[in-house]
Amino acid sequence: MKNRNVVLGACLLLLVTGGMASAQNMVDVNGSAAKDGSFGMETISDGSSNSMFVQDDSPELETVYRASFWFNPNDLPLANGQAHFILAGNMPKVNGDPGFSPKLQLEIRKRANGNSFRVRVASWSGSIGNPTRHYTAFIALTRTDWHQLQIEWRRSTSNVTADGFHRLSIIGGPQAGQSVEIANVTKDANVTVDRVQMGVISGYDGAVGSSYYDSFESFRTLAP
Repeated sequence: MKNRNVVLGACLLLLVTGGMASAQNMVDVNGSAAKDGSFGMETISDGSSNSMFVQDDSPELETVYRASFWFNPNDLPLANGQAHFILAGNMPKVNGDPGFSPKLQLEIRKRANGNSFRVRVASWSGSIGNPTRHYTAFIALTRTDWHQLQIEWRRSTSNVTADGFHRLSIIGGPQAGQSVEIANVTKDANVTVDRVQMGVISGYDGAVGSSYYDSFESFRTLAP
């Protein structure tokens, strides 16, 4: 059984970055990216379109998952109106296929006017060959502040029971108290979270810039 990962600090994040970034793009641990303490994580792009993220392999076929972390968009490398994913919960592919497929994602989108960002969460249900993606509404984020984001997800107890859901909450920072969710999800009883990635994961268009992450925590329970 995998070890439960409750607090994933900057030092541990650094240890699991191997092979995840190219020479053009990188994940760095430094003081400039710290919200609390001496170090935080920074994703830095010099213009390549390669992904740059760290990975937590401690989840093990989870049916309930919660994660929170501090995030500062800084000069996040996104063109106006564009989006990419900064957190992903993945499950192993089935029928002997290698690799993983995303089942829970946190998307950030830059507003068309370029002055702020919006975040939302997506999850999947349905059959492997014909999945359905469920999006929450967006929550707006100010551009240069620290925001503590929390994702909660629970799969349905069966494929005919409408009790699956996912929620995005802002639990720290200047916009704390906001929350959006999708409830009454069915047909996701075969979905699990077995690997989690954080950083610039997919949907990235190769712009130049960086963003900050700190104090990642994950749990096998929903928020009290």
